[in-house]
Amino acid sequence: MGKIQRMTPEHHSAFIRLCCMYWKDEGEMLIEDARIECNGILDRDIYSDLIRARIVSETGETISINFLDEQLNEIDDTREKKRIAGRKGGQAKASKRQASDKQNVAGVKQVLENDVAESTREEKSREEKKRVEKKREEKKTVLLPWSEDVFKEHWEIWKDYKKEEHKFTYKSAISEQGALKQLTNVSNGRMETAIKIIHQSISNGYKGLFAIAKQDGNGNNPNGFGTSELDDFVNQ
Repeated sequence: MGKIQRMTPEHHSAFIRLCCMYWKDEGEMLIEDARIECNGILDRDIYSDLIRARIVSETGETISINFLDEQLNEIDDTREKKRIAGRKGGQAKASKRQASDKQNVAGVKQVLENDVAESTREEKSREEKKRVEKKREEKKTVLLPWSEDVFKEHWEIWKDYKKEEHKFTYKSAISEQGALKQLTNVSNGRMETAIKIIHQSISNGYKGLFAIAKQDGNGNNPNGFGTSELDDFVNQ
């Protein structure tokens, strides 16, 4: 509704086409391009008419259309505001997301720590149970001072003798282990002597295990159990 209204329809048409191209180029249009858009195939220099009427102005190598520049600036301002708002919104969302991620990570970390702690407690509990069971088994297990089969056989003979003659059985592995320790001591750690002690006690009806009795001048002990008889008994 400005100065352009006082010009010819050709000017109107050329200016509208120029405005469309100017808007499409977002206000960045060269003078040469503007001249081509306005004049086209017409013989008249409509572009120069628009310049003289100050409807279009030139700045360096480009043109300027004021009312469109104002609208483009408003759009740019709006875009900038939206960009800033979007960036702030994005930052806020990112902050919330980071906070949520931190909470999730902290939650997962706590769960993992709890699982590790529970696993550690369970492992310690299993180890403690194994240790207790091992001790129990050790208490049940009798360790013979000598691993030879001959001693095992004679020790079983001693236990059978105690059971049949004296109605006695070792009530636990601990008590039996104590008897074996006593036998080891009185035999000075010698298996052959320990076997002789066992048969000495059996022959004399002893309830316990004692050191070999001293022999008299004939090689017999005071209880009448001679060395040769003892050897025969052990060999049998």
